[in-house]
Amino acid sequence: PCCPNPATMSVEGPSDTDRLLDDVELGSSSDELRLRIKTAKHGDTTDEIVTVRYTNTVRELKEAVSEAIGAQGKFLRLISAGRMLNPNDMPLSSFKLQDNSVIHAVVSNVAPRSDGTAAAGGRG
Repeated sequence: PCCPNPATMSVEGPSDTDRLLDDVELGSSSDELRLRIKTAKHGDTTDEIVTVRYTNTVRELKEAVSEAIGAQGKFLRLISAGRMLNPNDMPLSSFKLQDNSVIHAVVSNVAPRSDGTAAAGGRG
């Protein structure tokens, strides 16, 4: 049979899965997250490590990344597992980030358009 019959299941303490989930709750003593930031400049790829907290926002991560890669004053888009990290006020705990997750940083001199299309004649 595919599934156990709920009427015959005994109720004991928390399952092993529940214990594992409790061990990795975001509010645990170590909520730091080390992220690998990859950028490409003129054909060269760089790899930096940035340490943040799960409770930090995307904006705070962008500030840390911008400082780490020397992109202050530039527009920054962060992508993880094919997904853009936005909006800026979203906590990092909303994304499926783990310790040593890779974040791709795209740096531009031109602000991204809100409709997702590139500006005519713009760079980036």
